[in-house]
Amino acid sequence: MTAFADSDDPLRARDLCLALDLPILPKHTEGIRSKLKRLVSRGILTEIEPGLFSQPRPYPDTERPELLRRGAARVAAAQCAQLG
Repeated sequence: MTAFADSDDPLRARDLCLALDLPILPKHTEGIRSKLKRLVSRGILTEIEPGLFSQPRPYPDTERPELLRRGAARVAAAQCAQLG
């Protein structure tokens, strides 16, 4: 997961093999690819296009209105607590 955190770009199984100092052999790249697909199925990674994997990036608060509403409610509660 550190390789994904350090990279701004999505990675392929081959790129991850290089990051892990594994030889670029089909048995290694296919093994890594199957592990990456398992992480996708568990929601830990996303597959942007076939064979291209990345960590899901959180949305900025401005793109998720439900978070803005929750944030506004927290601010209002904090202001009421200060007044009370």
